[in-house]
Parts: sequence; C-alpha cells; structure tokens
Amino acid sequence: MKKIISIILSISIVVVSLLNVTYSKANEKRNQLFKGLNYDVEFSVDCSWEGGYIGTITIINTGKSIINDWNIRIPMNGEKISNIWNAKMTEEADNNCVFENVGYNKKIAPDDKISFGFMVNESFSKFPDYFELLDNQEIILKDSYSVEYKIDKCWKNGFLGKLIINNLLNDTLKNWRLDVCFANDISSIWNGKIEKINNREYIFTGEDYNCDIKAGESVEIGFICSTTNYAAKIEPVKFTYTSIWSYVKI
Repeated sequence: MKKIISIILSISIVVVSLLNVTYSKANEKRNQLFKGLNYDVEFSVDCSWEGGYIGTITIINTGKSIINDWNIRIPMNGEKISNIWNAKMTEEADNNCVFENVGYNKKIAPDDKISFGFMVNESFSKFPDYFELLDNQEIILKDSYSVEYKIDKCWKNGFLGKLIINNLLNDTLKNWRLDVCFANDISSIWNGKIEKINNREYIFTGEDYNCDIKAGESVEIGFICSTTNYAAKIEPVKFTYTSIWSYVKI
C-alpha cells in the first residue's frame, strides 16, 4: 500500500513539474532590440499562451531632435492583431502593419520613449525582421502659407519682434516647422520653440497648444533679439528664405 501511494505521489510531482515548466515557458518574457538611425525599437512578448500573446512596442528617441507625429511600419509575419492600446493601426497589407500615435503621445523628446501594446490571437512565431519609423514630413509650397515679420519695439541693444505664420491651405498644417535664415541673434522666444543651426539659420516649431495651424488661421511667435548693430536694429532684417514643413498622411 505504501508503495502504491509513493508511486502515485511521484507521478503527481512529475505532472505538476511538467505543468510548471509549460506555464513558465508560455509566460517567459522575450524581447528584441532593433537599432535604427536616431531611434531604437524594442519588441517585447509580455506573455504568451497556445493561440495568442500580448506584446509591447517601445520607440526610443536616440537622436538630438524631437520625433514628431510618429508612425512605424512593422512586418507582423501574418499575425492578426485583435486589440491595441496607446496607438492605432492605420494600415494592414502584405503582412505589414503601420501603427500611428494617438495624439497625446505623438512627440518623443531626445532620450525619451513611448510604448504601445497589442494582443494577437495567434501563437507567437518570431520577431519582426525589421522596424521602419516613417518620415512623413513634407515641405509646403510657398503659395500655401505666408510669413509676416514685424518689429514692435526697439531699444539700445536689441528689439522685440514677431513672426506671424498664416495657413492659406484648406487643410491643417500639422506639427509645423519653420526654417529661416536670419541675421540677428535671438535671445528669447515665446509661443514657440527655437533651434539654432548656425549663426544665420534657425528652426522654429510650435508649442503643444499651437503646433497645428487650422485652415485659414495663423500662429504668432514673439522673440527678442540682442544686437549691437544699430542699423540692423532700426531696419528690419528680412528673412532671406523661409520654408514651412508639415506632417501629412502617407
């Protein structure tokens, strides 16, 4: 009798051990890191089971500029996504899926990251072969916008200026960017952000509240220039070129 009980206990222990191993393998977290140009993408399998899994995609900005209005193309190996959060799927064709931000997470600052999750109703087969962060930035034709440059006030060592960007299109300028060549040194700015490329070139972008310019509307940016050049202060220095960029659907 004792021998029979011992055998039963041994079988039970083996069965439980096998179940634990199976459960452990099914729930083992796996991930892969892909390195792109100025960005990394991590694909994580958070948990899996026979016939499905939950995954997370993390986009990491490794560059020096903000990633705006991100879209990412991922070959999903024919796996059909049944649910998604913190992103939306805008395209699914030829085993490729394009995921897009959902507004509140459209910007990724340098050294920052965003994540979105999804569920697949098929067993995990393999990691994607590649990830492609789509650059859907397009230059806007000059007759589609206008830029006004005004000096409101002057003083001995500087002046107060402003830029007014007018959208002449019938569509919204999304996440606009203004590239300018300007002779003066801009020391402060409001209602926008600025990046100095060299002594004459600047890039203006909007804040979260004015980064989109609706059809027929405008955005005004104020700034202060510090200068010892009296002539440049009195006579408005015109921008030698301007170009507007906006993010558009592919």
